[in-house]
Amino acid sequence: MAEAASAVESSGSLGCLPRPIALAACAALAILYVALLYVPSLLPGLPRRTPRDYMLHRFVSAAVASVIAPILAFTILPVRSSQKSGIHLFLKTFGLRTDYVLQASIYSLLLTATLYLGPLTMEISDILHVWKEETGIASIGGDTLASTCSRIFAEAKRLTLDVFAWRNYVVAPISEELVFRACMTPILLCGSFSLTLVVFISPTFFSSAHIHHFVELVYLRKYQKYRAALSVYNFATPRFLVGMQLFFTCVQDI
Repeated sequence: MAEAASAVESSGSLGCLPRPIALAACAALAILYVALLYVPSLLPGLPRRTPRDYMLHRFVSAAVASVIAPILAFTILPVRSSQKSGIHLFLKTFGLRTDYVLQASIYSLLLTATLYLGPLTMEISDILHVWKEETGIASIGGDTLASTCSRIFAEAKRLTLDVFAWRNYVVAPISEELVFRACMTPILLCGSFSLTLVVFISPTFFSSAHIHHFVELVYLRKYQKYRAALSVYNFATPRFLVGMQLFFTCVQDI
């Protein structure tokens, strides 16, 4: 995000957007992302026979949103530079640094894993418990270790063919971070919002974008409203906290 701030500052445009315009632009990006997810459902002729077809259509929608959102954001931001132009300025505006991809990926992954440390610990404990019951062995030896590694490899191979795993671990994180973090952050900074406020505002848009699941649960899955609201709350709250943590980490070097 330091790259994004410096790109904006280089044009002398920090604070150039009125706050209502900045907020409206972020809201528009959030609505655009969610709306595009439902476009395939409205198009006639698309195969929707299986959940896999439905998810693949959403992958395309997320990809389209990931292309349109940065272009719109770049158009809104008055970023100009006489020294750098083209793709370099475009990437710099959204804080995308080719020299920091590996470190940023590792730090973000570890930070997110820390938030979910409790569920991850319980999951690992359950796996070990099931493994001990199936094998009848209390400790791991050479042969059992090889067998365990083989099972882990088989599970990893299965996940590569699982469309829902691709949604959870690849498509959703990349597209959501691009739209809700990379695109919204420079817009909010241009709106003269302090870093402290942006730490809260950006995740608010991110978590609010998941409220549409309430409509799906109530009208499509026939959930009771209180149960749907509780489900959405449990779904959105961790994402709000993750968003705060990730953004706070990103802005430390600004």
